[in-house]
Amino acid sequence: DVQVLTNCMVLTEGFDAPHTSCAVIARPTKSPGLYVQMVGRALRPAPGKRDALLLDVLGASTRHKLASMVDLTSREISEHATSKSLREAA
Repeated sequence: DVQVLTNCMVLTEGFDAPHTSCAVIARPTKSPGLYVQMVGRALRPAPGKRDALLLDVLGASTRHKLASMVDLTSREISEHATSKSLREAA
């Protein structure tokens, strides 16, 4: 099994590995679309996957905002829902 996969500007488009559980974003980008694609490598749902870790080395997350459940549904997620998956909370 592959435990670690690294790349340099190769896996930004057209690569799907939904079981990815950690993404280290170590490059700056001014493109919101490119940022979403990069973090999307780890955020894709997969059977048995409950979470993902995003490590933003250069602060791209301060420039680009990812949509949250609240943004997508316009409703609050209650505190008691924090132990549930996004599907269960929705």
